[in-house]
Amino acid sequence: MGYKNSWELIHYLEEFEFLDFKSEEELLNLFEGNKNTKNELLISEIIDCLSINEVFHENVKLFVFDSLKNKTHYLVKLSCLGYLFNNSNSFGKDEIINLLNSCLSKRNLLLVKNQIILNLIYLDTNNFSYYFEQLLSSLRKTIDYRSHIRLYNLLTTCKNENVTKDKLMQMVEITKQFNFGKSVQSIINLLN
Repeated sequence: MGYKNSWELIHYLEEFEFLDFKSEEELLNLFEGNKNTKNELLISEIIDCLSINEVFHENVKLFVFDSLKNKTHYLVKLSCLGYLFNNSNSFGKDEIINLLNSCLSKRNLLLVKNQIILNLIYLDTNNFSYYFEQLLSSLRKTIDYRSHIRLYNLLTTCKNENVTKDKLMQMVEITKQFNFGKSVQSIINLLN
């Protein structure tokens, strides 16, 4: 694959995601060749492609863990969290739970923090009530509509037996207080 610049590659990745990749090796080469880029959107798209294609490799795992532990652009962190969420069975669940809990104590955008908590809700079901209360508390402070949309999209596409209709409605009541626009309202309408 030859690309004139990183924006051309980003467009390609957004357009085709995983359809044109011939092999896991091709994706890993793309990752290795771009993992140190300063273009956060590019590395975010590559991580998303690795996640969609269920590509597991020690170097990717190290990158994902390092990105979550350290100061990294929020787009990269969200892609890394999605990678862990989609591929949690391929890594040690306890290791991921410990990593995510350590990330909660770090300073992150609420958009990222809410995703961390949601990942923990799905991974650490024994502590669901604790994480759910943290999520409600964080949602009350989250004025970024993108976080609300992201949470509801994930909750509606990936069912969790602990997230009952009542729990979901608790979240919706918090979201309604912000009077977000049509995009949030349309997702809320799907939940009713």
